[in-house]
Amino acid sequence: MEVATQVLPLTWSDPEINAVLASASEAFPPVSRHFTQNEDFFLLLPREFSVPHLPVHHDIRETRPSREYLRHLLPVVRELVGICPGLFHGLTHLFDPASILRPAFFRLYRMGEALYLYLLRIDLSYHPHDHTLVEQGTNDTTPSYRTRKLMLEADLIPLEDLHTEEGRPRGFLIRQVISRTWIGEMGRGYFVQGIWLDRDLSKFFSSVFLPEGARTYPYYPLTCKYRSICLMPPSYDPASRKTYLPFLYRAQRILEPYVDEILEVLRKEKFSPDLPLVKEIRSTVPREMIAQWEGISIARYLNEHQMREYRLDVQRHA
Repeated sequence: MEVATQVLPLTWSDPEINAVLASASEAFPPVSRHFTQNEDFFLLLPREFSVPHLPVHHDIRETRPSREYLRHLLPVVRELVGICPGLFHGLTHLFDPASILRPAFFRLYRMGEALYLYLLRIDLSYHPHDHTLVEQGTNDTTPSYRTRKLMLEADLIPLEDLHTEEGRPRGFLIRQVISRTWIGEMGRGYFVQGIWLDRDLSKFFSSVFLPEGARTYPYYPLTCKYRSICLMPPSYDPASRKTYLPFLYRAQRILEPYVDEILEVLRKEKFSPDLPLVKEIRSTVPREMIAQWEGISIARYLNEHQMREYRLDVQRHA
């Protein structure tokens, strides 16, 4: 296994947004956790929030957001902090010029010498089946809408270190232990699609630690992202973020020696929890690490549009 690094740039962090974040308490109202039919994760908030028209276009070479973008984003962040302050407690804004409709917020955690990035991204793009349209968008702006469904991604990401220039932090050096996950293409002409192992790797990593026979689709706690072994926590209050750090730390040390062997197996055959290598690695896992996930379950149901959704239930924190 060869360890490489990828720099996640620390470009612009808006002072006004950070002032709003600094006011966020640890209070976390009752919310439920869900996945859409397309496996997008969302929190069902106690009340609706509004998203105004947002600019669609941004030159990724520009590391600072436009004033117009910030003028529209700031009230959204202020409203969300008012509804669910604990989600944002202790976080700092991070502008990603390549993904302006998915504002990012982060915090660094340390376990001994190990460094982790907690990265929260909220998806403010319009989802026709999940959001209530207020006004149509244009070629340059998104539709405005209101909703109780806050689409988001949250990950704990292992780091090697901070990337610095002239003594100032300029980015995060992600610990990459997974080589190329692309294995080929399928289809012809305009319908050619790449085949990637990231999803099968997420299933493999998670199956090693989930209780035997557990069915948690579409939730996989351990994920392959950024060519690293990451963790998607099932709870997002400030205390729970830190709760899962020791688990990820131990899981890395169990999985990393097997990474090359896991890739070799998955390049030859489709993932199954019955793969001999899954069972081999699982036999080395301490019982208490598997017990951490015994309170996790998935319930399937039809939403108000008769579309399938999944509710992620967390009976107790790890």
